[in-house]
Amino acid sequence: MKVPKVDAVRRNSNRRMSPARGATMTQPINQAPAGAGRLFVVGVPIGHPGDLTFRARRVLRSAGIIASEDPRATQQLLARYRIAVPVTTYFPGNRKEKTAVLLQQLAQGRDVALVTDAGTPAVFDPGAYLVRAAHRAGVSVVAVPGPSILPAALSVAGCEGKRVLFIGRLPPSRAARRSLFRRARTLADTHVVLLEPQEVPRLVREVHGWEGNRRMVILRNLTTASEEICPTTTGRFLRSAVYESAPALVTVVFAGMARRARGMASRLGKRRQGKRMGGVIRPHRRAAV
Repeated sequence: MKVPKVDAVRRNSNRRMSPARGATMTQPINQAPAGAGRLFVVGVPIGHPGDLTFRARRVLRSAGIIASEDPRATQQLLARYRIAVPVTTYFPGNRKEKTAVLLQQLAQGRDVALVTDAGTPAVFDPGAYLVRAAHRAGVSVVAVPGPSILPAALSVAGCEGKRVLFIGRLPPSRAARRSLFRRARTLADTHVVLLEPQEVPRLVREVHGWEGNRRMVILRNLTTASEEICPTTTGRFLRSAVYESAPALVTVVFAGMARRARGMASRLGKRRQGKRMGGVIRPHRRAAV
C-alpha cells in the first residue's frame, strides 16, 4: 500500500477542516476590540457568604462598576471581603435606561460586573436583557460561574438529574399550570419549581390530583444555618397536619415518575398511585459550614 506523504496528509486535513464555500464565520463575543470594557456575569452566594469564589472576588475587586439587582445585599457582601467598588442598581424596572448607561461605560473601556441579590444573573434573575444588548454591541461577555439554586437543589434532592426542567415561577391560572405540567412530563423526568410559601400547599394538591402520588423534596434556606431539606410525597404532604410557612422562597423538586405511573397519570388524571404513607414531614436540618 502506498503511504501518502506527510505534506499531502496535512493538506487533505486542512481541506476537511475549512468551512464550506459561501459559509460565514461569526466573531466570538469574547474577542471584542482592544480597549473596550468587558461585561462579567458573576454568580454570588445564594445564602452562605463564604460561597463566593476566589475568581469572583478578584473580578469584583477589579471591576470599574458593579450592576446589582439589590445594592444593599451586594454592599454587605462586598464589605465582608473589603471590596470598594461603586455599585449601581439594575433591575427589571430600570433595565432599559441602565442598559444604555452600562453600554456607554463598556464602550469607554470600563469593566462592568453584573450580579444579583443571590445566585447567578439570568438564571431566574435579571440580567439576560443586558447580556443580549452586550452581544449586539459587540461587547466581550465573560462568565464567572458561581452558586445557583438549581444545581444546589438537585445536588441534595436525591432525584435523577439527567433530564431536568427548571420551571421557575408558575402561571397564575390553574388551567395554565395543568397544561404546563402536562407538557413538562414529556420534556423531563425531574421538575424544579420556585414558589412563595403560601403557594406550596396549592401546587402539591394540584399535582397530586393530576399525577397521583409523586415523590418530591421541599427545600428552604439552602446553604444557611436554617437550611431545611424535606423529602416526602405529595400524598404524605397533604395528610400532614404540619406545614410551617417561611418568609423566603421555597424550592420544590418533583422526582420523575416510572413509565407505568406516567401512563396511568396521563390516562386517569386523578387516580392515586403508590403506597399510602402517613405522618408529619420532618425536615433534615443541618447547620451550614
